[in-house]
Amino acid sequence: MSKSKFSDEERVCFYDAILFLDPEKEFVVADKESDTLSYTDKIKSEEKITGRPSDEELTRCLILLNLFKNYGYKPQDIEIENTFAIGGRRQEGARAVETDIVIKDKNGQIEIVCEVKRIHDYTGTGDSSIKKQLFDPYNNIVKYNSAKYLFYLSLNVPLTKEQFPLNCIGIDTSISKTYEDWSKQGKTPHLVGRLVWAQPSRRK
Repeated sequence: MSKSKFSDEERVCFYDAILFLDPEKEFVVADKESDTLSYTDKIKSEEKITGRPSDEELTRCLILLNLFKNYGYKPQDIEIENTFAIGGRRQEGARAVETDIVIKDKNGQIEIVCEVKRIHDYTGTGDSSIKKQLFDPYNNIVKYNSAKYLFYLSLNVPLTKEQFPLNCIGIDTSISKTYEDWSKQGKTPHLVGRLVWAQPSRRK
């Protein structure tokens, strides 16, 4: 993981883009002067997020707002910090793992699982997080078995408030059922630089 951090100016760029998309603070209460961010109760989260956001949180926040504002997703379809435990019972040393964003279909089944990285830590198809945070829950945790797509996402710093400079690797689980399958297939992304939810017909 890179030790680099967003500069103050880069953080302001994210705040400007966030405030541009949600000026009424329907989903996010953001204050670039105090460098704080929290989500309203319209965002479903298993963990309360408030205070000074990490670089990754600023990245995720801008992705979320684009899902709501530009891609037509309803807030009730999306959850952040969706938690699962692996390795046995909690008292026996289970490890709790959180998915950054999950998106559900009209029947309430998880359809899309997303792992979000700040741009400094976005390393493409070689990132071990694709296995640990995407394939492992999809293969091993019942509630994620229904996922049709796995996405590894980041954003470059938005140089204007209107920008959504997405970096995206998408995996179709009907093509690659396991990380091993995907590796044998050359770790070839099925969707590059675009989001499957950008297709409005899917939301009808």
